[in-house]
Amino acid sequence: MKQIRKNIKKTLVITGLFLFGFNYLYAQEVPQPDFANVPAYYIEGSNELRNLAKENLSIVGKPGKALYEFQGLASKVQIKQTDNYILIIKAGDFDPSTMMQLKKATITKKKNRQIPMAQTSGFFTVKADTSKDEIPFNLKKLDNNVFQIIPETQLEPGEYVIMVGATGYSFGIE
Repeated sequence: MKQIRKNIKKTLVITGLFLFGFNYLYAQEVPQPDFANVPAYYIEGSNELRNLAKENLSIVGKPGKALYEFQGLASKVQIKQTDNYILIIKAGDFDPSTMMQLKKATITKKKNRQIPMAQTSGFFTVKADTSKDEIPFNLKKLDNNVFQIIPETQLEPGEYVIMVGATGYSFGIE
């Protein structure tokens, strides 16, 4: 009876080690970003991590709102909707969930991209709503300070901007 138990334990240990080793061999690691606070994307199956396009922005004021405006119809970074892409960021000295916003840009008549900076309301008082048109996302910790940015809904084709503080990083979904 003791010999049977010993053989079962040995078989379970060997099977467990085999499965762990098999899983480890085929697990694909996401490359680590070189710079903190710069969102990047990674297409599964490739070994290349690419930064999103850092944009020069202007602030445009309209009645009741302020907007960030970016030059051009489209970002320099275009991702195919069919690609299995992963958005990631390496956090520096901040909690990325409190300092980042993901927004879809609208195209203007002047062929620029805009995202809301703040929506205001009130006559004598101003109440700014910075979450207007924000796309909710979750963060998944991948490594020490590296996080995957997971939008709560699938991103449709269009132009997007990840705001990290007052810096905009753009990408498009084809």
